[in-house]
Amino acid sequence: MSFDQGTCNVTFYTIPSNLPEDFLEKFLAKRAGILSLLNEEPQFGWVSGKHLLDTDFDLNRICRGDFFHLTLRKGLRTIPGSFLRVLRAQAEDNYLKEHQEAEFVPRKVRKEIEEGIKAQYLPEMPPSLSGIELVIDPAEKLLYVGATSVAQNDLLKEHFIKTLGMEPLQLTPGSMLADEFDTNETAFPSVSFVEGAAADEFAIGRDFLTYLWYASETGVSVTDPEFGKFDVLVEAPFYLLGLEDAPGAGELVLKKGEHPTASAEAKSALSVGKKLRKAKIHFARENQSWSCTFDADSFAFSGIKLPEGDEMKSAKCFEERMEFLFVFQKVVRLYFHRFASMVLAADFATVGEKELQSWVSQRQSL
Repeated sequence: MSFDQGTCNVTFYTIPSNLPEDFLEKFLAKRAGILSLLNEEPQFGWVSGKHLLDTDFDLNRICRGDFFHLTLRKGLRTIPGSFLRVLRAQAEDNYLKEHQEAEFVPRKVRKEIEEGIKAQYLPEMPPSLSGIELVIDPAEKLLYVGATSVAQNDLLKEHFIKTLGMEPLQLTPGSMLADEFDTNETAFPSVSFVEGAAADEFAIGRDFLTYLWYASETGVSVTDPEFGKFDVLVEAPFYLLGLEDAPGAGELVLKKGEHPTASAEAKSALSVGKKLRKAKIHFARENQSWSCTFDADSFAFSGIKLPEGDEMKSAKCFEERMEFLFVFQKVVRLYFHRFASMVLAADFATVGEKELQSWVSQRQSL
C-alpha cells in the first residue's frame, strides 16, 4: 500500500468535527461484502488498510498509532473481452447452423446469447478487486486520500459521507482562503505575471504554482515555529496554459532537459501570459526533501517522495511517514499563506505584482 512505503498519491481533506464515538460501527456497517456475491455491477465497501480481503476488522486492525487506516474497496466480476467475443462468436455460429434459413443473428437473440454466456461463465471468473486508501488523523481532523483523480476522490467522498454523515472539505485555494483570510475565490484578485495581460478569474491554483516557480528562483522561504525553515524548488516537466487554453489544447509542455527553466520556450510562454498548470515541486529542510508532481487545477499531489525515515518497524515507519505527509501539507499551507498575503496586500498592484512581472520580463534564456 502506498502509505506504507514508496511514493504515494495524495489529496488532502479536513473534516468539520471530531469523529463520532461509534465511527467503527458505522464503518463496519458499510464494510465490503463477501466475494461469492460479486457480479458485473461494481460493489463498494470498507476494508482495513492491511489488505483488500480484511473485511472483519476491529479497532486494532485499523488503528496505526494516532491514525486510522482503511480502504474503500471496489469489487466485481467480469468476463475478459477477448474471451467473451470468442464465446459469442461460437454461440452465434451455432445459431446460424441450427437456423440455416436465417441470414443473420437477430438482435434479440444476440442479447439472449450474451445473457446466457454471462449466467454460465461469470460465476467462474475470479473477482477483480481495487481500492482507494484512506488515512484519518483524528487529532488534526485531517484525511489523507490515496488518489488524485477527480472521479476517485468523488467516489471516496460519497462513501465517506454515507458512512459517517459528515462531508470532508478538500484542501484547495478556496478552503485556505476561507480558513485563513475569511474570503473566497471569487473575491480573490487575479494575478497578472505580464503587464497588460487579461485577468484569469478562475485559476488561483495556477497563479499559486507559478508563484512557487517565482519563489523557487528568487529564494523565497517559509518558516514554521515547530518544523523549521523550508525552501522550494520547481522543475520540469512544466505544463503551461494560457487564459484561453484548455488542457491538452494549446498547452506547452517542457520536458526535462538541460536548463528547461531557463529555456527560450519558458520565457516566451510566461511572456504571453501562460501559467503553470502542473510541475514537479520539491520542499527542502536542512538535509530532508519532499518531492512530487503538483496538479494546480485539481490541487492533488502525485508521486510524493518522502524523506528517508529513521524507523525500521512497520508500525512506527507508518506513523513517521504520515508525520512527513502532515509536514508536507503544512508547507503547502505556509507557501499559500505567503502567496495570498502578497496578493491581498493593499499595495499589491504597485509593489507585489510588479515584482512578479519583473521576474518574468527580466528572465534570461539560453
